[in-house]
Amino acid sequence: MKGNSFFVALPFAIATLVVGLLAINPYPLGVLHDDAVYAILAKSLATGHGYRYLNLPGEPPATHFPPGYPLFLAALWRMSAGAASTARWNTADTPSRSASVT
Repeated sequence: MKGNSFFVALPFAIATLVVGLLAINPYPLGVLHDDAVYAILAKSLATGHGYRYLNLPGEPPATHFPPGYPLFLAALWRMSAGAASTARWNTADTPSRSASVT
């Protein structure tokens, strides 16, 4: 039974991957407000500035957006040596997560 669980889970994993790839939208980063803010906060975390809005004068602390998704993007940003295009492959087309880089 244990050996069969891999073959049972494999179709679900493939289906999830296909749906995720189809959910990637063609819009550039910043078309919607939230995606740009998440990218700014991820860059701030990845570059060691803390959880701050780098695009505003004085770099005030970010208090409106939850840190989970920016932390995820910051980790990807660090692993890819700062390539913002990683946001495109890890962001689905949902109201709060529609970042994509062309």
